[in-house]
Amino acid sequence: MNRINLFDLDDLHALPHETLKNHHRVPVRYINPNYIVFVGNKFRRTFTEDTLPNNILSKLTMARASDKKYLDDDKVNAIDIFYYPHNDSMGDVGWRVSETMYIVVLEERELRSLLGIEDLMDKFDWNEENDTRRKSKSKSKKNLRWY
Repeated sequence: MNRINLFDLDDLHALPHETLKNHHRVPVRYINPNYIVFVGNKFRRTFTEDTLPNNILSKLTMARASDKKYLDDDKVNAIDIFYYPHNDSMGDVGWRVSETMYIVVLEERELRSLLGIEDLMDKFDWNEENDTRRKSKSKSKKNLRWY
């Protein structure tokens, strides 16, 4: 199995969660005092503990508090980073892979936010009641019946 040099992780990025729909496994590396969040292909965000989003910080705290064993940094391979070997609920939250590497599970909208993609549905409180296109389409269909 190919070992990964944790100092050269350009190809590391978020992957879809294997069981949770619209969730992603997002690698996070802690190199004191920075947290490097690998959100996209060759795209990462760097935070300090003060700037790290609360949802990620809380999941990292839970992963650190877990009594699950983790690998030494020099023993990590490509499969280890995304594979959670235990059968418990932490696989849906996040886990510690090695001394400095973690995986956090984020909803798609959280990942999109880290990527800098605005979610217009949240911004404008979009729902079916506010969807004027749906009302217009429905009205147009009614008007067509008169012909």
